[in-house]
Amino acid sequence: MPNVEVIPPDRNDPLSKDPVLVWLAGLMDSTFVIPGTTLRFGLDPIIGLIPVAGDVITAAISSFIVLRCSRLRMPRIVLARMSINVILNALIGAIPVVGDLFSLWFRSNERNLDLARNYLVNPHKATFREWLAVLGILAVIIGCGVLFVWMLAGLSGFIGQLFGIS
Repeated sequence: MPNVEVIPPDRNDPLSKDPVLVWLAGLMDSTFVIPGTTLRFGLDPIIGLIPVAGDVITAAISSFIVLRCSRLRMPRIVLARMSINVILNALIGAIPVVGDLFSLWFRSNERNLDLARNYLVNPHKATFREWLAVLGILAVIIGCGVLFVWMLAGLSGFIGQLFGIS
């Protein structure tokens, strides 16, 4: 039987109380290395290659990470910023190929762990400016969604006219 070395969690890491959280985020965003490069990636862009279901699965796993952070008593502003990262990764990740490249670069789960670590190391109350930024980003996301639906409606109307379908 081979010897297995168990490495204890980093005692300086404020998230060492929840090693599952750190492990899952790493698994999703930085488990593998492309040989000959320093480029790391995880299961997120790989699972995201599965049409529709892949993006739903990765969004669910990322949401689970946010839920675990909420159990660490993260304030609402940190959870809101984490949720925006998950939403952006899911929405842009739904675009074939481009979305998977975005997931490879964006690494929403590791960004969320960084947000959690920053708060745990330096806890502070949310400022009006932080909430304004979150609301602004949400407004942009909603605006892009409305624009997308409007463009789809216009495209379907154009295709209907082109083929004489009313």
